[in-house]
Amino acid sequence: MHWDFERNAPGKVDLATPPQRIECRAADPPGDPGERYLVFAPGVFAGAGATDVSGWRPAATTGLEASLHFGPASRSHMEDEFLAGALPDSSIGLNLGWAILAPKPTSVGYAEIQVRPKRVYAVAQGWQWNPSSNRHGPQATISFGPFFLRAGYLIHSRFDMTVGIFLKGFLSWIWSR
Repeated sequence: MHWDFERNAPGKVDLATPPQRIECRAADPPGDPGERYLVFAPGVFAGAGATDVSGWRPAATTGLEASLHFGPASRSHMEDEFLAGALPDSSIGLNLGWAILAPKPTSVGYAEIQVRPKRVYAVAQGWQWNPSSNRHGPQATISFGPFFLRAGYLIHSRFDMTVGIFLKGFLSWIWSR
């Protein structure tokens, strides 16, 4: 779902540059100004991997994540194209999540800063914490489309490596640059 703000820019026009076809004596059409996106993306995730709690063991995780991202798009009205308009060309944002890790059930909350240099992949770095044990530590995530690889370390407790999938909805606010 998306909303377009009604106050759009008329287009990119550089008044200091002469028209390309000066002999035509007509106005050059303005270039596409592109758009800016603010995207809220709540969803769920699940994955499988391994954990190091006194030896490596198979592990599973499931949880909730909400993201807020801001970024530009080079073209206007990309949201009219199938699957292309949910995210800008690139973005930076914040992810907040809650995960349940197994086999030894542990719940952790996390916050990550995510950079999405291209629409289809992203890297995130953040911090996780376990409120019941008061342990915390770094976490890193790499994602490609809906798939992710995540590594996390609760200091003096456990190391986890997970491969999984995100299922997210997108709510986008879009306006011209």
